[in-house]
Amino acid sequence: MSVNQEDSVTERDVLLTIEEDRRDDDGDYDDDKSIDTNNLLTSISGSETCLKIPLTEYDNTNEREEGNFSDVGYGLRKRRVVKLLPGKKYHVFVSHAKEDAEEKANEICKELENRFGFQCMQFERDFVPGKSLDENIASEMAKSVKVLILLSPAFLKSRWCMSEADEAVRRSYCDGEKLKIIPVLLQPLEDRELPHSLKKYRYIDAQKVVDIPAKIFEAFYHSDAVDGLKIQGEQELTEEQIRNQNGARLLSKPFVQQQDLLVTGKVFETERLTFNEQEYLKNINEKCVDQLEKAITLVTKDRLMRMYKIFAHTIYTHAAAFVSAIIIALLTSFVQVISVFIFRDISVTATAIPLSIFFAVVWYIVFVLLVLFLRKKLTLRLRKKLWSNVNKDFYRETKCLVVYSDAITREPGLFVIRYNVEPCQEYLKVLIERKYFYLDDERIMKMAADMIDEKLSELQRLAHLSKWSILPVYDYNRHGTWLRRQCLCQMLEHDLIHKVVTV
Repeated sequence: MSVNQEDSVTERDVLLTIEEDRRDDDGDYDDDKSIDTNNLLTSISGSETCLKIPLTEYDNTNEREEGNFSDVGYGLRKRRVVKLLPGKKYHVFVSHAKEDAEEKANEICKELENRFGFQCMQFERDFVPGKSLDENIASEMAKSVKVLILLSPAFLKSRWCMSEADEAVRRSYCDGEKLKIIPVLLQPLEDRELPHSLKKYRYIDAQKVVDIPAKIFEAFYHSDAVDGLKIQGEQELTEEQIRNQNGARLLSKPFVQQQDLLVTGKVFETERLTFNEQEYLKNINEKCVDQLEKAITLVTKDRLMRMYKIFAHTIYTHAAAFVSAIIIALLTSFVQVISVFIFRDISVTATAIPLSIFFAVVWYIVFVLLVLFLRKKLTLRLRKKLWSNVNKDFYRETKCLVVYSDAITREPGLFVIRYNVEPCQEYLKVLIERKYFYLDDERIMKMAADMIDEKLSELQRLAHLSKWSILPVYDYNRHGTWLRRQCLCQMLEHDLIHKVVTV
């Protein structure tokens, strides 16, 4: 079986050593006997498999409980499992609806962890308290090797489940991350009900597969067990074609704390472009490097990044709020003491401490809310500056946009996305010419270009370009947008046709 070169180390050069416990008549284990690896995997997957994986030992000490899965693999008392790569915490990020947790999801995760030594990420157990759901999804998925999607009617109705699916599909194409997706169909679904982005994947049908965890185990090591099928009526796109779609992410540069505020005045910075990153961008367009470097300079010098340690709503935010609240309390107490000397009324001292505490608590809450408000305003201002000072000057030539994202609050970043507006602009020119036939070509061209600029500016300001999955899906992918989102001319044509546009 061929293995994709882009797959992680778990699918390259694999050696899987498994020791089977052969039970005697009394049900005890005999450690002197072993089983042939290929025979075992054949019994699980139904096909000959040869695996070679760098190994770390895993001792399965948990006893089997009653379940709906077959006995295949329960003869394994000790096995070696793949060691997670640096930066990875989980083998699979498990995306499922709450309604499916008790009946299927928890049981599948338990089997994967007990039988196969996987580390599974389950939101009810592993999401970090205090983080937003968006942050948890993004950060925990980044720590996972693959994403296990448990499809059901409840999954399709859940906004957060669909958000997880969109994030998984996005990560499967961006930055060479190659995050693999393993879909499992828990309950029958009509093809039209499935998200379009997931239709290209083979899925494991839980109604037909006897041992679901074993099939997931096979799919984890062999991505072609569930990899993409052709979408009916649509040619399957290559990775290069996907990168050329509007909205596809080409490169990311996260901002992290590198220097102390007193040293450089800039708390959050990003690393310089590496030689490989520069060459990669130059292959897209020579000026892509200048575009990104100008954007990095602009963001690094912005006051939002200078004080981002506080704006990130971390312990520093609350520390600053606490210190300022203490100052407010001391000032209140000082005023009370002064009033005693001025008015010679000692009775006010009885309310001094409660009043100081009250003002301190009120100020603490106001300070935190004020920080959130200022962060929102400064972020909006930064996005406007990115458009007017950077993207507007470069994007028509480079066919790329640099967008700012703070989806992960503690790790903001810049993304380079593909965006070629020429097909949309040509389409708009045709519509304008039909409606305003009396205009000359130069005026029509300028009008179409201005409409494109205005719409892109709006999308960047509202963060729709960095949160691509929130854009509406369109059945007809007119100009090759990633995940079949609406292109610019589809967003603009309704107003152009049905409303009066000033010319």
